[in-house]
Amino acid sequence: MVDDKTAADLAKIATTSEKLLNEVARLRRDVVKLYGRIEPFEGEKVSPAEAWSEKPKTLGDAVKAIERARKGIRQVEYDFNYIRGRLD
Repeated sequence: MVDDKTAADLAKIATTSEKLLNEVARLRRDVVKLYGRIEPFEGEKVSPAEAWSEKPKTLGDAVKAIERARKGIRQVEYDFNYIRGRLD
């Protein structure tokens, strides 16, 4: 069993990781919109935004969610750099 403080901390981690995933999904949607404004190379596409609607239930789930968000942020950075290069 976990004490009340630990349970509250775990709930905060889960909520924060869920918010982080939602923000990454919003950034991915923004990349797709921006990318749609420029002409892609033939056959080249930006991957669509992932929908993350699951709220982490355990600390392990929250850590996995944070890892997914980290990977999503790297992809957003890559896509923005690609778009910036196309515009320059």
